[in-house]
Amino acid sequence: MHAVTGGQLDEALEYVDDGHALLARDRSTLRTVEAALSHLGATAPDTVVSARAPYSVGELARHLELNPATLRTWERAGVLTPRRDPRSRHRQYLAQDVRDAELAHLLRRGGRPLGTIATVLGELRNAGSLDALARALEGWRRDLTSRGMAQLYAAGQLSTYLDALDRPTRTG
Repeated sequence: MHAVTGGQLDEALEYVDDGHALLARDRSTLRTVEAALSHLGATAPDTVVSARAPYSVGELARHLELNPATLRTWERAGVLTPRRDPRSRHRQYLAQDVRDAELAHLLRRGGRPLGTIATVLGELRNAGSLDALARALEGWRRDLTSRGMAQLYAAGQLSTYLDALDRPTRTG
C-alpha cells in the first residue's frame, strides 16, 4: 500500500505479481512432492531400511547396486546427508540415510530429477515418515488454499481502491 499511496503503481503491482509467483511455485512443489509420495506409497513400505548400518559409501553402493560416485553426486545435490566419521572423515550411512538412499534410488528409477528427490526427502526427514509427510502435505495444501484466497481478496480490495482513486479523473 505504501507503493500505491506513494504513486508507484508499477512497483505495487510487482509485489502482487511476486506474491502470486511464490504461491504458484509452492503449489508446483506441493504437486511434485505429492506425486513422488504417491509413487513411493505404491511401491515402498514406510520403512525400507536394512537392519545393517552404518554403511560406508562403497558398502551402500553395493547394497543398492550403484556406483559410489552416484551416492557422492546425490550428496552434492542434497539428496543424501550422511554423517562423517570424526576421525577418518569417511561417510557413514546410518539407518535413516539408507532409507533415504533406497527411496532416492526408487525415485531415480521412476525418472524423478535430483532436485525433486532432494525436496521430497527433505520433507520426509522433517515429517519423520511417509504417513506423517502425507498429513503434512494435507496441511500445506490447506495453507496454500488459504493464501490463494487471501491474495484474491486482497487483489480485489486493491482494485476497488485503485478504481476509487481513478474515479475523480474519469468524471472530472
